[in-house]
Formats: sequence, C-alpha cells, structure tokens
Amino acid sequence: MTEIHFFPYETFSPTMNMAIDEYFLKFGSGIAVRLYGWNPPTISIGHSQDLEKVVNLSFCIENNIPVIRRSSGGGAVYHKNDITYMVSAPISVFQDHSVVGMYKEIANYLLKTLKRIGIPCHFAGTVSPEERRNGMKQGLACFLLPSDYEILAHDRKLVGSAQHRESTRMLQHGSIAWRFDYEETATCLCTTTESLKERVVSMNQFLPDLSIETVWKTFLETLETEKHRIVQPGSVLSSINMEKVIELTKDFPLQ
Repeated sequence: MTEIHFFPYETFSPTMNMAIDEYFLKFGSGIAVRLYGWNPPTISIGHSQDLEKVVNLSFCIENNIPVIRRSSGGGAVYHKNDITYMVSAPISVFQDHSVVGMYKEIANYLLKTLKRIGIPCHFAGTVSPEERRNGMKQGLACFLLPSDYEILAHDRKLVGSAQHRESTRMLQHGSIAWRFDYEETATCLCTTTESLKERVVSMNQFLPDLSIETVWKTFLETLETEKHRIVQPGSVLSSINMEKVIELTKDFPLQ
C-alpha cells in the first residue's frame, strides 16, 4: 500500500509557495500532495518564458500583482481564485517513468476527483510536440497552451499543469480553475477575454456554490478510495525544514 502525505488547502506568498514545492522536490523522501492558494493573487510563468512577451507588466505594476518564475515549464498562470495542486514523488513509484506517463497517472486522480464533485470533465488526449512548441513560441498563457492529458469540461480547459524533475524525484504542480476571472486574466496575460472564454472553463460555472474545502476533501476521498495509506500531518509547515525553505526562496525572486 502506497503512503501519501496529504496537506489540505493553505494560502502562502508566491515566493513561499514555490520554495515549498521545490523543497519537496529536492529534499522529499516519499509522496507528498498539497493544495494551496496565493496571497496576494500572483502570476507565475514557466522557467523559459519571455516575461515581457507573456505578461502585461505595466498593468501588474500599477495593480500590485506580483510575478514569479516557476522551476517547471508550461505557460503563464494568473493565480486568482484558482486552486493549485502539487505532487512530488520518487519517479520510481510511477508505472510509466516518462513525462507523459506521469502526467497521465496524476491526471487520472484529478479527473476522478472532479467527476466525484460533479464536474462533467474528460481527457483531451495527447498533443504533438510541434503543436506544443508553436504554443510556447507564441507565448500562450497556460490555459491556452496545449498539453498532454489536460482535463477539459465541455471541451474547454479546466486544469493546467507543469512538471519538473531531477535524477530520482519529480515535481508537478497545476492550476484548477475555480472562479476564473476572464477579463483581468486577459489583461494580465496579453490575450483576449474572447480567447479565454472560448477555451477555458471553471468549476463555479457548473457548481456556483462549490467551496475550496469540498474540493480538497473530495481529492482526499479519491486517494483513500484508491487504497493508499494517507498521512495527514496538518499544516505543510509542520513537515518542512524552514531553514532550507527560506534558503530556497532566494531561487524565486519576484520578477
């Protein structure tokens, strides 16, 4: 039986969120799953993205919206009223050690959770490398950028994910749209409200009264149903070495 350390939803600063995720990648020993939010609302960009190409910096500065660069790839995300998830684990625990294989295995748990909540979602399937490269060249936001086994509802993207791994461990984190702000996201990420509305959907459009607590508790139920041994240490702060996390915050300065 696989043991999973599960950390319920908590909110941290952008730098702390990235440092905590990186801590589990660099110093974790087992499987860790956590859900979190951002205070204040923040834009995160992929490690290789051109900041000025994907973010409306003048708007963000004027409105005090911080921007941070992730260690993972993928596109830009405006973390406002979303639920971010993190999975960090030894690569050896996955049946398929490829990037796509790990994406699919994690996406299966997310898909089962969302269906259990009552969201009519499904997989989009795989995406060709050329299509993904073209999306990155265009500087597309995460929710407009194609990826393998992304989760859709009514053929619009609901979950955007990115992955990073080292020799023996992996880190995957992603954004689950809860109450998507189309207008402000479009302004922040140099796209249009119309493009986002055509390709992005959020959970509140199906369940207006859905709470974050319901989401994380349902995710926990999904893991338990899969016969994993769940350990709930409480706050993630109780399971990390704060000195190492503070040191890691230096790798994630606000842009």
